[in-house]
Amino acid sequence: MPVSALRSPRIERLATRLFKETVRITTPYQLLRAALVGPAHASLLVDAANSVFIMDELHAYDTKRLGYILAMMSLLERLGGRFAILSATLPDALADLITDTLTQAVTRTDDADSHPPARHRIRTRPHHITDPAAVTEITERLHRGESALVIANNIRQAQQLYDQLGPVARALHGPETATMLHSRYRRRDRARLEQHILARHNVDRTRAGERLPGLVVSTQVLEVSMDVDFDVLFTAAADLEALAQRFGRANRIAARPPADVIVHAARYTPRQDAPGAWFADGIYPQAPTQAAWRILTAHNGHPVDENEITGWLDTIYATPWGTEWREEILAHRDQFTATFLDFTYPYDDRSDLAERFDELFDGTEAILTHDRNHYTTALEQANGRAGRLLADDYLSPLPASAVPRARFDTELKVHIIDGDYTKEHGLKAVKDPGTTHKREETA
Repeated sequence: MPVSALRSPRIERLATRLFKETVRITTPYQLLRAALVGPAHASLLVDAANSVFIMDELHAYDTKRLGYILAMMSLLERLGGRFAILSATLPDALADLITDTLTQAVTRTDDADSHPPARHRIRTRPHHITDPAAVTEITERLHRGESALVIANNIRQAQQLYDQLGPVARALHGPETATMLHSRYRRRDRARLEQHILARHNVDRTRAGERLPGLVVSTQVLEVSMDVDFDVLFTAAADLEALAQRFGRANRIAARPPADVIVHAARYTPRQDAPGAWFADGIYPQAPTQAAWRILTAHNGHPVDENEITGWLDTIYATPWGTEWREEILAHRDQFTATFLDFTYPYDDRSDLAERFDELFDGTEAILTHDRNHYTTALEQANGRAGRLLADDYLSPLPASAVPRARFDTELKVHIIDGDYTKEHGLKAVKDPGTTHKREETA
């Protein structure tokens, strides 16, 4: 049967007559893994035929993952898939990539003619977010009884700011009023921290007029993951799409006059994995970050017309950097297609590609040495997947620089590290094997 026949209404009815139509929430990684097909993953691909995919904030992904997602969208379209792409800011460059990837007509709908009330007022500062002047300004806002969100670009700087500002918030407003969140926590600890932040700063409190003062220091993990509302945002400079997401955590439902979103100048440093390139705080590429900074400083003190942000993004993507960005995404799209999507039958065993697939995603998780017994007990409490889910609560993501210092336990099939870790601060450093020396993790 040709793939195009799957789009026939009759075939769709026959294929789904024994199934109930469902709504599923998944991650792009899980969807991409269907490309391995074979006995373990073919059901993901077959089940996706003739589905409608609602994809939110595609711009949040780096060029590599966005390229992979576009490749998978092309395959799913051939299986009868249809797509709705949602974004508060969808630049023409991204819309063009989607149009060029899909074969069917793409319709774009926006609210360019609407004029919602301004939620934010841009403020720029010439100093870095860790500068004493920034700490003083944040402290002043805490003394006013405001809820302040502080977003640093890397974990080391977030931990530094939390250690300086957390005691101030707790002294002013109580022991539960200062929280930090980043990507290097055990899963169970991160879940607890997220629940605490949501309980204190959720949008429903704004609607009910029950807003609470306090401090949250975070990295970019809070950009799109939580429905929270703060009085003021202090953020390190980043690319404009990341900043737009950060802005959205302040005055989220426009219940108040425009909230200050205060952007601090970046420090640019090189990275070992990108010789010759410079990055804002080691994270965001220099060119788009500087382009965003120029736009924001030109609008310093002005309320943000959110319809303008898409136009600002179009200006940035029209630069030579935007051309490089597009070429990188297309290269990753074509690479993923050639490596993983060139198959004839979905049930062919392709387990030999599983390791290559995992290598494309540079995330590695590990458990702490002192958690080994807890991890083992959790595995033994339930058989199979249930035990694995319980044990996974002890996993913590590792930065790439720390992976060589992890030991792989062949019995438990997991990496183990000796790390400097607390439930409050997360992972701060990983000890070198066979030594007492610990290297600080900053990414």
